[in-house]
Amino acid sequence: DLCVARTTGVTSEKWFLNDIADGGCVQDCNATAAAVPEPWCGTITDIGTKMYDTASACCSKQLSWIDSATCEEVSTTGAAAEYVPTEKWYYSIDNKCVQDCDTVGTPSAACVSPGGVADGNGETLFDTAALCCAKKFSFMDGDLCEARSVGNYTNLYYMDYTTEGDKCTKDCDPASADPACGGSPGDLSVKLFADATSCCSEKLGWADQAQCVAESNGVAYNGTESYYIDWSVTKCAKDCEGAAPCGGLADKWMTTYASAADCCAVLKWA
Repeated sequence: DLCVARTTGVTSEKWFLNDIADGGCVQDCNATAAAVPEPWCGTITDIGTKMYDTASACCSKQLSWIDSATCEEVSTTGAAAEYVPTEKWYYSIDNKCVQDCDTVGTPSAACVSPGGVADGNGETLFDTAALCCAKKFSFMDGDLCEARSVGNYTNLYYMDYTTEGDKCTKDCDPASADPACGGSPGDLSVKLFADATSCCSEKLGWADQAQCVAESNGVAYNGTESYYIDWSVTKCAKDCEGAAPCGGLADKWMTTYASAADCCAVLKWA
C-alpha cells in the first residue's frame, strides 16, 4: 500500500503511528486537499512504517496501554473529549489501590479513596478494590490491601516480630479504647488471623497459649489458678501473681495440678 501510494502520488488513507507522544494514530492523507482540514492527517516518512486499515486497529496494536476509546477519538478528531472519571480502582505505588476520581474539590460519595484522574493513561481499572488488590498486590493479604485502600484497619491479628513478648498484635487503631490495638503491620506480606487464638497457635506454638492469647488481647495474664511444685522450697504453689499461695507464673514445661491436694500428693515425703 505504501509503495503504491508513493509510486502514484495518491495517499493510502491507511493509519499509522507517527509519534508515541501524540496519544493516537494518524492517517496517511492530504489535509490541505480536504474541504475541511483534517488534523489527523500525516505523512509517512519511514518506508518501514506499519500501516493499518482503521484507527481502531492501529490503536490496538501500537498504543494498547491507552484507553481504546480515547485513542480512537484522538486519532479521528485530533483531540479527546473531556475525560469523565469512572470511580473505578487502579494500582498505586503506595502499595494500595485508589480510585479514578478527581482530587480537586469535593469527591462524590462513591469515591472513598481518590487517587487522581486516570484519564485513559493506560492504567488498568477494576470495578472493586478487592479485584484490584487480587491482581496488583497478590503478595499481600486481601483484607489488608482493601483496608489500606480505604484508609481503614482489618481488626485481624498478626505476628509482629518488632514487639517484645510472646504475643500477637491486632490490626486496629492504637488510639482506640481496645488495648489489643497495635496498628497496621509494617510487613505487608504478613499473614493475618481471625483471632488471637489462631495467631498464637500457628506463630507462637512454643509459648504458653493461654498467656499468649490474653496478652494478645491486651489483658494482663495472671496464671491458670492451678498448682505446681516449686522445687526450690519443695512445696506446691499456685500459678498466679500475688501473695501466697501464689508462687508466680508457672513455666510452660511445668506439670500443673487442679488442686493443692493433687499437687501435694506427688510430694509424698512433704
